[in-house]
Amino acid sequence: MSDHYKDLIKMMEEAYVLLSSLSGPCKDEAVNKWLEIGDRNIASLNRQLRGSLSVGEKMKIQSTILILKTLCEKIIYEQNYVQGGDLQHDVERPSPSVVWREEENVFELRISTGSIVNLKHVNLRDFLNDAKVILCEKFKQIIDNNGSIKVNFSLACKFNNVKDGEFIEEIKYFTTPNELFMPSSDIEGIIVKKVIDVLLAKVEDFEERDSGWSMVEIVHLQVNINRYDPLAAGASTFIPLPKFIQDRKQY
Repeated sequence: MSDHYKDLIKMMEEAYVLLSSLSGPCKDEAVNKWLEIGDRNIASLNRQLRGSLSVGEKMKIQSTILILKTLCEKIIYEQNYVQGGDLQHDVERPSPSVVWREEENVFELRISTGSIVNLKHVNLRDFLNDAKVILCEKFKQIIDNNGSIKVNFSLACKFNNVKDGEFIEEIKYFTTPNELFMPSSDIEGIIVKKVIDVLLAKVEDFEERDSGWSMVEIVHLQVNINRYDPLAAGASTFIPLPKFIQDRKQY
């Protein structure tokens, strides 16, 4: 991920920490200011997405947007602040612990890209079980309207470590391959076996294999819903991961 995108994320992360220490009228003013900054940066990145970019660059920008939206959503939630601007127009709140966000679709074969933002879960299994409730409802609606779909997932979690005496934090991504969901599918069963169990195993394996890394935050679960055409033999709806995610030891 380029330094520019990293700087945008770091700025909002620092604002999120700062806002937690404020109180009174100055807090409301500061929250409003930072949500406006976040909104402007997200709008600017969305405009870039509509340009002629490579798949890798689009995914890099989309990943940045997802993290910025996650931080804005957490500011709204944790500061008990209700914003009336555009940032909340696509927000649904099916539970007090997670929130679904619909993202801008920039890929030809994709029906929808969404993210399930973690608001307060500290246990990964609990977060994924909450996400499952949203996913079952969403997939049923989309299958009713579009027929069979293929879906892949990317779980973003923040880890910390100490290397060469320096404390570092990084967001790590854990993905699943495309899974087919048909009108006759056991949607909940597939999500449990092919998504929840797989992601839990990957995170556990990462923590055990890469000594020193400890998960400190569950960020979000990205959901990429793709069209499925059974007549297009050999055609794939899988979009390769960009190099910046591969370089982060994608799991």
